[in-house]
Amino acid sequence: MTSNPTKAGGAMVCHCGRPATHTVSNGAVTLRTCYLHARKAALALRAA
Repeated sequence: MTSNPTKAGGAMVCHCGRPATHTVSNGAVTLRTCYLHARKAALALRAA
């Protein structure tokens, strides 16, 4: 699977290809993810 941070038109998409409707940030890093990966990303940032 290749990473695809933007699609034509500039819409943000998650690494899984779904629309990135959630933004997760720990102050230093901000990730755009879909609803399925938002919680996982938040946990990963908290642990980092």
